[in-house]
Amino acid sequence: MSRCPVFPKPAKKRAPLYKMFFKKSRSWMDALYARSYKMKMGEIQLPTSKLFMVNDLKEVKKMMIEQPDNYPKHDILGEILQPLLGESIFTTNGETWRKQRDLLIPGFKQNNIDKVFSRMFDAVEEMSLRLQKLDLTQAVDIEPEMTLVTADIIFRAIMSSSIEEDEAREVLAAFSEYQRKSPFITILRMFGVPNNFLLKRYDRSRIADAKVIRRAIEKVVDVRYRAFQMGERKDDILNAMLETQQANPEMNFSVEEISDQIVMLFLAGHETSAAALTWTLYLLALYPDEQEKAYQEIMQVNSQDEFTFKDMKGFSYLKQVFMESLRLYPPVGFFARQSADHTVMRDKPIKPEDAIIIAPWLIQRNENNWEKPNDFCPYRFDQGDPSPRGAYLPFGMGQRVCIGMSFAMQEAMLILATLLRKYRFELKDGFEPEPVGKITIRSENGMWVKVIPREKE
Repeated sequence: MSRCPVFPKPAKKRAPLYKMFFKKSRSWMDALYARSYKMKMGEIQLPTSKLFMVNDLKEVKKMMIEQPDNYPKHDILGEILQPLLGESIFTTNGETWRKQRDLLIPGFKQNNIDKVFSRMFDAVEEMSLRLQKLDLTQAVDIEPEMTLVTADIIFRAIMSSSIEEDEAREVLAAFSEYQRKSPFITILRMFGVPNNFLLKRYDRSRIADAKVIRRAIEKVVDVRYRAFQMGERKDDILNAMLETQQANPEMNFSVEEISDQIVMLFLAGHETSAAALTWTLYLLALYPDEQEKAYQEIMQVNSQDEFTFKDMKGFSYLKQVFMESLRLYPPVGFFARQSADHTVMRDKPIKPEDAIIIAPWLIQRNENNWEKPNDFCPYRFDQGDPSPRGAYLPFGMGQRVCIGMSFAMQEAMLILATLLRKYRFELKDGFEPEPVGKITIRSENGMWVKVIPREKE
């Protein structure tokens, strides 16, 4: 009998504030308790403000769809991510955000996604070559491979060039460190710890990690920006941004400001996809019958030829598997908001400095929204999203829904189809992943699987 997907068992009761400080500094998931998965709204008194956890779908809809301008992203999010993302669409609000989004949207129109499919395919072929060089008689940590291929894909799609493997690993290692250090800084800010010498010293290493990442991307953006001014054109996302700016004189973005958006697209685009794909492979390894069903569908669509863009539309069951994986392990486990003014929510007064948390991790595992919420059931999605409105939000919702959603779905189908057609996946004997919540939800101890070539079966 197959096991249930791993799920960090929550504490029975909420931890005292001093214990919560240390729990959250490792992983925000450690501070959750049993009632977190059932309550409509929770409240925590912090030293200088309050934190509200909102699971009520009516209130979530109000914040994300009906009145999004009244509930902007929390200032602390921008402060934590500013060294890395600058003033990017991921952290900005209001007119600044709208102007940035208008710059980015043309690059993610369906016809542009079609154009970059060949580059996506080339990156996946590079992944296949790397796997062939591994010693597959031993279990493999598949997480770094998913991170590398998604980084390569988004780099090629944005800037029409591949990132060298050594440089990619340096950039990804720096981002891993940035992720590791950021929760501690976030908790210090939320608990009102003064920005003293020790805190600044700790933060300097995190800023140094951000500079490693930005340098790798800014040098390409700078070359492309100057080449564009000289008349050079390419079919990629960066070119679409530059053409949009050229056609709209009011969009006077500097090279640095455009770099902010590119860094955001690169990191958000590869990190969330890598996390989602890693958890999907875990679930497929845990459920061999579901893996075989997905494999048979892939073989019916295309058993041996190179995959095409048209093939991606034929993977209906594989898409269901991926959507269920996104439900159980949403890459971004929470969204941080604040109220633009004093307000009341479910009879609780909320001040502008308070944090309002909308957590897909909780909403998508709430028994009031989903039948058997902790079980892996891909068939839930055979007719699309079956949940109440607002109960499935791995890509966000409303005007701030992820602009790369279609890109991410196509990328996932290609990577999963390529892997499952060539290999069968099993978990390493005795291995169980340990989910942790940082900027994204990852497995703290990697994702160790046996990668078994199918042609040897």
